[in-house]
Amino acid sequence: MRLFIIVFITTAILQEYSQAQNTIMQMDASLGVNYIVTNPQGQKSGVDPRGAATHKQWKWFREIPHANYSFMSVGDLDSNKTADDVSMEFVYQFNPPEGDGVYMVQVFGNELDVFSLCISVDPLRNTTLQDFSDEIEDIPIDKDSR
Repeated sequence: MRLFIIVFITTAILQEYSQAQNTIMQMDASLGVNYIVTNPQGQKSGVDPRGAATHKQWKWFREIPHANYSFMSVGDLDSNKTADDVSMEFVYQFNPPEGDGVYMVQVFGNELDVFSLCISVDPLRNTTLQDFSDEIEDIPIDKDSR
């Protein structure tokens, strides 16, 4: 079993006399993996697919307020699709300092493969404050590993 955990910190840097900037955090993964995001308060959002034959059997976490973890698809998902047929997206919108702190991302393999994960934190106003983006590519992972 391989263990793959990503930890990153998002810290707001607010200009003097300015209001908090509405900020969006987004994570997109390639096919073949799911993940759980844990915020600084220990709340979780995401999916643990280990041992599931279809996406209907996944264990869902929806604890982070104003966060969404969902399928990235166009149209309806076929109920016969397996866990490795879909990619997932995490989106969290917050006003600093509400969302500031250390986040942990646990990635779970749906199959033996390599995967990529893109993480971005962007203010919704046109500034460079609170701006972060990174992509982690070609990471090997086993089925039902984390």
